[in-house]
Amino acid sequence: MSIDTTFQPRSATYAVDSSAVVTLPDAPQLGCTTFRIVAITAGGYLAYAPGKSPAPPAPGAPALGAPRANVLHVLLGVPLYVELPPNTQFLGDAVFATSHYEITAGNGGIGG
Repeated sequence: MSIDTTFQPRSATYAVDSSAVVTLPDAPQLGCTTFRIVAITAGGYLAYAPGKSPAPPAPGAPALGAPRANVLHVLLGVPLYVELPPNTQFLGDAVFATSHYEITAGNGGIGG
């Protein structure tokens, strides 16, 4: 399913912070292709490792001339929709001690 259709949540919503790598265990069984990511307490960087890759890299901002692979910037309260394999692993940054993200797996990616 394309991300050009309305987001249809399929999994439970999981909290992600910098304390541990999180996968959404029900996403593969539900055929999810999209993740809705929302920064809840502060915007920041979220690292991911698609599929059965090694753990996500340490999240953080890229430096000029030194891009960061597998790192997304998430604005506070603004949903971000990304198409990734359903067994993707996520890890939040530790810039703010209380920073965390909510991630829901589903299909589609506009609104919702």
